[in-house]
Amino acid sequence: DVRNVLWEFTNIVGRAMVEDQETDQQVTNHLAQLRTATEKGSFQEVKLAMFAVVQGINTLIDDRKKRQQQRLKKLGEKLCAVEEELGSARKQMTLDPLTQLFNRGALDLQLERTANVSFFSGTSSCILMVDVDHFKHINDTFGHPAGDAVLQQLVNRLVSTFPRKTDFIARYGGEEFCILLHNAGNELSQRLGERLLHTIRGEEFHYQDNRIPVTVSIGVAELIPGETVAS
Repeated sequence: DVRNVLWEFTNIVGRAMVEDQETDQQVTNHLAQLRTATEKGSFQEVKLAMFAVVQGINTLIDDRKKRQQQRLKKLGEKLCAVEEELGSARKQMTLDPLTQLFNRGALDLQLERTANVSFFSGTSSCILMVDVDHFKHINDTFGHPAGDAVLQQLVNRLVSTFPRKTDFIARYGGEEFCILLHNAGNELSQRLGERLLHTIRGEEFHYQDNRIPVTVSIGVAELIPGETVAS
């Protein structure tokens, strides 16, 4: 797509140069007519020639402006299309394919940003690590497609429990998930963790006709301003 835009840009510039050369030649012709009228014509002929030249040059300028606007519009539309494609590609690069949550790379970047904001603003932030208990047993008993279904159903509960735009939910790896809560202290984060446990206990997990018993363990850590992400 980028190559196509560059190619189109090259074509537009090339056509613009040719058209501008033609316009310049027409302006030169108009000026030559005015010069001839000035040297050989009467005052009335010079006056008429001047009006004709001014009108002709104005028309050429208007046509050039319209062409430039059309070129910019066409190129802008192509650039917008490419930008949309790139934005979609960037988003896909930050998402986990199975759960459509943010992946580990996106989480690491967000953690760094949150730590920096916390350092300068002094606001609290917490992470909750959510781990599905005995997940290998689920895969071994019901099959890996069932394990995938459990993770996807767990994601629905995560999203419903942490609905704020500032809540950052990511798949940390395997059956582990991380929720980054900005501007939330340890007490609030523990309450939200308890709410997630209550939601998981209250809603059964299913795969096809099988009811799958699922529990999770949750750990909470509060970021102290000035503390590193690793610690």
